[in-house]
Parts: sequence; C-alpha cells; structure tokens
Amino acid sequence: MSFSQKAKDEAAKLMITDEDTSLAELMAYVRYVSSISFISGKVAVSFRVQKAALARRIFTVIRNLYDTDLDVDISKMTQLKKMNIYTIVLNDTDIVMQMFKDTRMEGFLDVNKIPKAVKESDDMRRSYLRATFLAVGSITNPERGYHLEMLFESEFEANEVKDLMNVYGLGAKYVKRKENYITYLKGAEAISDFLTVIGTMRAVLSFENIRVVKDVRNNANRRTNCETANIQKTVDASTRQVADIEYIDEMIGLDALQSDLKELAILRLNNRDASLAELGRLMEPELGKSGVNHRLKKLAEMAENLRINEEN
Repeated sequence: MSFSQKAKDEAAKLMITDEDTSLAELMAYVRYVSSISFISGKVAVSFRVQKAALARRIFTVIRNLYDTDLDVDISKMTQLKKMNIYTIVLNDTDIVMQMFKDTRMEGFLDVNKIPKAVKESDDMRRSYLRATFLAVGSITNPERGYHLEMLFESEFEANEVKDLMNVYGLGAKYVKRKENYITYLKGAEAISDFLTVIGTMRAVLSFENIRVVKDVRNNANRRTNCETANIQKTVDASTRQVADIEYIDEMIGLDALQSDLKELAILRLNNRDASLAELGRLMEPELGKSGVNHRLKKLAEMAENLRINEEN
C-alpha cells in the first residue's frame, strides 16, 4: 500500500466527534465527489469513489447526520486496472434538499464556495481539509520526493482550498494542469504540517521517520562525494606538481634550487599522494599548508619559465 493510501486510510478511520465537524466533511464530499440526478420529479444525490475506506466514511457521515437509508453499489471500472467503484446513493428527496441546505448548496448558486462557517471554525476547517484530501488528494512517496496535491475541476475551487490551507501557514499554491487545477504543497515541512492539521498522526510519524532516514542517507552521500572530489583534487594537483618538479630536474637539476624549494621538491616526488598539510608536517621545521602552497607555486612558476625559454 502506498504512503498516500495509508495516510488516507488513517484519516478515514478517525473518530467523528460532533455534528459540526461531520457537516464540514460532508460539505467537501458534496462539492468534490457527488453528482445530482432528477428522476420523475425526485432529486437524488450520488457519491462515487474508488476506495472502500472513503465510501465507508461518506456512508457513516451521512447516516450520523440524517439517519436515513442509503443505497450502495459496487462496480468495476472498464479500464485496464479493473478497480472497484463504490457509489453511495441518497434517494430521499426531502433529505437531499435538507442536505443541500445544511451544506450551503441550496439553490445551486454557491456550488464551489467554501461555506463561511468552515472558514471561521478551526475544527470545521480541519475536517473540511481532511475530507478534501480524502476525496481528491494524493501524496508522492516521500522516499522519492515531497509533493502533496489536490485536483479540482475549477480554478475557483483550487484557489478556495489553497486559501483555507494557508490559514495554517502551509505555503500552498495552485496551477492549471490540462483541464484541471491542482492545489499543491512542496517541501517536507509543509506536508508534515498538513498531515498534522488533518489529524493523521501515525502518517506524520511515518513521514518524519522516512524524512530523517532520507536526510541521513543524503548527507552521507554528500560527504562521500565531497571527500571523493577532494581526493581527486589532491591527486590532480600532485600530478601537476610532480610534472613541474621532474621538468625542473631534467632542465637544470634540483641542486640548482634554493634549499627550501629543493627539500619540498624531493618530498613531493617521494610522497605523491600526500596532501599539502601532510607535506608540511614532513618538513624540517614543519610548515603550514599556506607555506607549502606558496613554495609549490614558486616551483610551478619556475617550470613555466623554463618551458617558455625552451620554446624561444
């Protein structure tokens, strides 16, 4: 099971505490996963979802609020994956109309608008966001990256949910993708905070554990890469220095050098893998890295001048 689905399963099993938070969840389900039908003068509303956990949640929320009968149908998708489709149908016109009134859908004028009651209540905001995530959200496997998104049919919906998320300082944004609009979060901290907001604490702990392991692994890889790069730099520098010293020896001999340069030249030839600091400790008296580097530059300049003179 994916990390995203585990987080959703946890969200779907959280205790339903009171009527207001139940209603806030229903407001999201009505807006994002429902459809309305008119048959022989009667109104019915259907909720169509792909996960059993979400279907059970919607069923429980409606029954808790209205104590009514619901029809449940399970079918197979016609696409290759052959996934189950769960459809929950409320056929009682009177209760349907009451539901529209309670969820601020009465008259179908504010279908996309998040009700004011949700925006003004912390508990209802959290419940609405939890239901929205259950209905249209997903999280990338944190082993691969940090991305959470929710998919909407309209720009207005995406922007409304973005603003609701940002009440908690999450830095949510939205973007158009093909025919839909995506409200999304980037970054581990924002996603962890969102999971905390909607109450999925086991998912938070799992996410943070993956995040810590991933950070440790990445830091170890960075250190290894840095050490490898430093070793390669040392080897490349040593190769150039040895080539310069051997050229000087061939052209004028090392005995022609000042004593301090001759000492360092011989040490470099005999200790080709040594770092500047290690060369400095081998000298009598010991010399710091900057001093060793300064003398090696003198040898490099001397070799370069000898090459120029030879060409002329």
